[in-house]
Amino acid sequence: MHVLARDPQDGWWLVLTPACDLYEDLPGGGNRAAKAEYVRLAKAVPLSEAPLIARWIEAGSPGKGSRERNAALEMFRDNNARYRILPKYLDIPDLLVDFEIVQAVPLAEVRSWTRVATLDSPFAEAMSPDSGPGDQHVGWPSRLMRWFLRRDPSSTLSRILEGKVFESCDP
Repeated sequence: MHVLARDPQDGWWLVLTPACDLYEDLPGGGNRAAKAEYVRLAKAVPLSEAPLIARWIEAGSPGKGSRERNAALEMFRDNNARYRILPKYLDIPDLLVDFEIVQAVPLAEVRSWTRVATLDSPFAEAMSPDSGPGDQHVGWPSRLMRWFLRRDPSSTLSRILEGKVFESCDP
């Protein structure tokens, strides 16, 4: 189970430490202490703030074949072990999780952060940092991703992809 959290400075973080290592009994309810003293976190940023996407936007959001768009599309490839995308949902913007920006923060400090969401399937499986090149990893069902993209066709995610991912599966 992966949890999306916000720190006191409104930064987005994906909790990588397994939930079972963070569980502890409530005071007066038992004696189980958390197994982890620190929580491993991967940084997430709104998609429009990701460097390659920001360059594409600054260039005027050029279309197919442009150098800026092609560079931005690299982040969406299945074999890209560094990045994962979380599509916009309610008050959560499209987020880009960067598995090269990982921190270990004391559990006591993270407990004061805001828990924003718990990722469900297929997003939890897709966020596995060890699902990089050469590893087997879960694909996102085409209908689910199309549904997210069609909910807000003006979103950064929809505009950068412009049907690129699912052009062959659309009816």
